[in-house]
Amino acid sequence: MKADVAITTVNLSRRRFVRNSTLLSGGLVLGSVLPWEKLVAAAGAAEDLEPNALIAVRTDGRVVMQFTWNELGQGALTSLAAVVAEELCVTRDDVDVESPIWEPKYGYNATGGSQSMRNSWDPLRKAAAAARVMLVAAGAAHLGAAPGDCKAEDGHVVGPGGRRVPYVDLISAASVLEVPADPPLIPRSEHRIVGTRYPRRDTPSKVRGEPVFASDITKPGLLRAAIRRSPVPGGKLRSVDDAAARAIPGVRDVITVGDRVVVLAADTWTALRGREVLRIEWDDGEYAAMNSADTWAAMKARSAEPGYVLRNNGDVTTALAGAARVVRAEYRAPMIAHAAMEPSTCTAHVHDGVCDLEVPTQMPASVHRGVAEALGIHDIRVSSTWVGSAFGRRLFPDHAVDAALVSQAVGGPVQVVWTREDEMRHDFYRPCSLHLLAGGLDVDGRVVALDHTVVASPIGARDPGAAAARADEGVMRGVSNSPYAPSSYRATHAPMLTGMPLGYWRGVFDVQNAFVQESFLDELSQAGGVDPVELRLAMLAPDARLRRVVEEAAVRSGWPHASGPGRTVGFACHECFGSVGAQVAEVSLDGDRPVMHRIVSVIECGPAVNPDAVRAQMEGGAAMALSTVLRERITWKDGRVEQGNFDDYRILRCGEMPEIETHILKSDRPIGGVGEPVVPPTAPAVCNALSRARGARIRELPLG
Repeated sequence: MKADVAITTVNLSRRRFVRNSTLLSGGLVLGSVLPWEKLVAAAGAAEDLEPNALIAVRTDGRVVMQFTWNELGQGALTSLAAVVAEELCVTRDDVDVESPIWEPKYGYNATGGSQSMRNSWDPLRKAAAAARVMLVAAGAAHLGAAPGDCKAEDGHVVGPGGRRVPYVDLISAASVLEVPADPPLIPRSEHRIVGTRYPRRDTPSKVRGEPVFASDITKPGLLRAAIRRSPVPGGKLRSVDDAAARAIPGVRDVITVGDRVVVLAADTWTALRGREVLRIEWDDGEYAAMNSADTWAAMKARSAEPGYVLRNNGDVTTALAGAARVVRAEYRAPMIAHAAMEPSTCTAHVHDGVCDLEVPTQMPASVHRGVAEALGIHDIRVSSTWVGSAFGRRLFPDHAVDAALVSQAVGGPVQVVWTREDEMRHDFYRPCSLHLLAGGLDVDGRVVALDHTVVASPIGARDPGAAAARADEGVMRGVSNSPYAPSSYRATHAPMLTGMPLGYWRGVFDVQNAFVQESFLDELSQAGGVDPVELRLAMLAPDARLRRVVEEAAVRSGWPHASGPGRTVGFACHECFGSVGAQVAEVSLDGDRPVMHRIVSVIECGPAVNPDAVRAQMEGGAAMALSTVLRERITWKDGRVEQGNFDDYRILRCGEMPEIETHILKSDRPIGGVGEPVVPPTAPAVCNALSRARGARIRELPLG
């Protein structure tokens, strides 16, 4: 694609994949002059330079990058193309992007866990550097010079005396050279693009309304499908009366697929109207009586039973017994929904032993696997559309599986469209968790013991064969691997299955664990009369990575002073997904109503490929986390989710958004993620400030 238009979906050629699926072994001799005539003769007819599966330099001089992730709004498309431009010594506008139809050979790239840049940084740089080295070698031969006397610059190879030859004249000759196994990378100190500010390449096309999202797809003979599912997880279909639905003009058919009832029409509105008048009797199954109050009671009971200790430094029991003061607390973090702006949609066409899917997804491999298992066929072609937000919801293939099964049943193309209520009531929710904590202080207010038990269900524990009683490192992220190191520290997981469909929400367990741990540390600082920042620094090793952002956030925010009268401040920090961050929040109270004024956010993430994209993530992450502080919560009654739309599942409004002041620290560390590390510190920073303003500790979310 051009720099300002949407992604083009293509298939990689067999030749490109077979030859280039890895950075091939073998070396390119750079110390000698290669005869240009021999290179031209060996090249034969002009062909693209394709040193690997990720990069190609076309015969017209355009650079093409294969984008094997998904653009969810995080800006990966723009930043990864900039990495390629940097290593190939071309401009950003010289790089086009293709998004291949996913196949198993591309691996299980999941756009989540803040991985897209972290996992592509080195491979993309090496891929582009290999092409650059080959072009320089070909250019040196063309100029009759040694490769060591030549360099790449602005899409040219420059030789002695300033003589230049454009890449476009070198493609054929370079394409026959061996691919260097370990090409030299351009030093960070010489970067011209990486680390500078530049606009997102998808913005102009989005302003023009050009990108195709899942619900935009149309094709001849396409039927729209609206599906009724059991309102209770695991419920079964007993009977259906579809007479009223069939009587609606435009309804083509009503079918059942497993325990789903599907209304088919030529347009979405008609299909939804037909769905609403279906008369269905469900067998609610084992979760018919499930409700939120009973779940919390069961979690409380589970907390009194033994759990699995994942970290045990020192002797916590003895340290607590000998502490000058012991603080104990119980915290709760609720179940929440993804509330993605784009409800789930998928277009499927099963034909001739093949299933073609056009679907917004974070994990094409998951879609491929889920649909293949459901249909009993392997030839699944997954084409990723633009995604209207996701935050972990699109890691699951349920909407694609539904569309594929319906298409197989009707023998034609089908588009399954979810409503907002479908999305809210059939989500894979962020798990709720209950936390029991104890902290011991010495006479100077220093922390000598921490004991943290987390009661929560592992994500995926409802899957067949999952063990109900096992420790889960994912649940304990930010607790068992905390950089805090008091002399005695115990972290325990008490797993408990809840029967609820659970999934990955932005930041996963790091978010709720950071809310609890960072809030409890604030409690300890108050109890011991120690500044919250100093209390944290005292528990960090001198070389701890987190130490720098703690100190920087304090300085840049003016800690412990607020920037305006009547305000209180709160501090929090966290380390996850390869980065570290800290925040200071300023709040006040209007009666009992919290007012958010300012958040100072600091991150250290290694090289910031595009600082504007990092800042956008820092601001968006704070907004999303703040929304969960104020009012987001999913509750159950009689096995059914009680919330259905943004009227009863309210999210942050524009007028409630505080000023976000962002600081990106320069760093020589390996590249880290930025989508998720910015979320965990927000809730505790805000709640610590509000707790001081109210004079009462906040131990449960949301506030409203």
